Amino acid sequence: MKRIRIMSIILIISILISMPVIPVVKVYAADESKKYYEQGFYPIFYCVSNNEIFQSIKSDLPSGTPPTITVNGSVYPFNYRIWFAKNIVVYGDYTTVNPRSNDFKAESDSPYGVGYYSKNGVRGEYRYHGFDRSGNRYSNTWFTIDEITTSSINDNRWLYRPWYNPNKQVEPSDYNLAAERYYYEEDIKTREWINRPIEKDGEILTFENAERPNEREAYKYIHIMSPPTINYPGEGKGWYLYNNFIYYRTFTLDKLDHVDKLMTDVETKVTVLTPEWKLTVNDYGSKNPTEYLDGEVEVEVLVEGILKDEEYYSDPVKKIARYTRYDIKDWTISLGSETKDNVQSNAYNKGSAVFTLKFKRSQIFQKSEYPLSGSTKVNFLNDKNNQSSGSNTLRFTVNNIPDKAGEKEIPNVET
Repeated sequence: MKRIRIMSIILIISILISMPVIPVVKVYAADESKKYYEQGFYPIFYCVSNNEIFQSIKSDLPSGTPPTITVNGSVYPFNYRIWFAKNIVVYGDYTTVNPRSNDFKAESDSPYGVGYYSKNGVRGEYRYHGFDRSGNRYSNTWFTIDEITTSSINDNRWLYRPWYNPNKQVEPSDYNLAAERYYYEEDIKTREWINRPIEKDGEILTFENAERPNEREAYKYIHIMSPPTINYPGEGKGWYLYNNFIYYRTFTLDKLDHVDKLMTDVETKVTVLTPEWKLTVNDYGSKNPTEYLDGEVEVEVLVEGILKDEEYYSDPVKKIARYTRYDIKDWTISLGSETKDNVQSNAYNKGSAVFTLKFKRSQIFQKSEYPLSGSTKVNFLNDKNNQSSGSNTLRFTVNNIPDKAGEKEIPNVET
């Protein structure tokens, strides 16, 4: 019996060894929180009790994004779930903005090939996610078009300035208002980023058949639902006329990672941290022993860089047009020939480093003042940077101790 068992084990091992090796194939699934609304971030909405979540993402949001908005007397909270899935600012959700039967379709333009939403067990897309910051309904870019009206997006008769009468479709966004104002530097830059090429259905929008074919710049036709940033794309919407009916299309606006934003100044401060009493050195003249003269005085110096964005970071238009604290990756800080890289911001728009300098007492007795030259470079997320320099003077106080008659040696001093 024992012999039969041994033979069986040997046979099994032989079979296993002779079997072909099946390679392990890795399958990378889409993040289901981005793929399915119901599997997204929780809690879904802002409330006072979870304010810490809102504060933690505030630096990524368009400046001035409020935690709630009021539309027709009703308060709608910021939707965390949609922000973490799509990085767009939406208030409320699909349940309050899709009253018609044709506001849901059992089909989708999702890159995952499946509807983001579900209705009665059927996956698809709702026409609107909720409200945008201005109280307009926020169109879902994965909602399929209602009707194929033309063979090309450039055959469409796009409505000129759809946020104004006679064909008012939407309240103007801060970004559309700035682009039209075109007065401040930030307005000019806003118009520039809106006018970048916009692609849809494999074509670049040209507006060649728009209501004003001689005015073919995007800022005159595309409503900005959510602005792009260095980290995230934005979304826009345009309306067009076909057979006396008004239709719309939504568009993805490329990130600003390759766009030169308006540069913000950097200030550099150089501060001696060591207190004055530690910078006071006694000189005993001819009675200074060698070990005393060779002793060192350590001095700590703070070099601090400040991105001067106070005027810009809380303004929705200026934050997108200019570099602010929210665009900072890290700092490069130097004092003299010593440099510290990859320094993280320590106070929103500030980066700093402490350097330790050493001076021999003999050196101090020969020269009691030293110029300090520092520089700071702020590095942004898109690999752009700005820098400045600053200076200060390090001053030692030397006390000359006179010889006293009959005194044979200097008092006890630290070396």
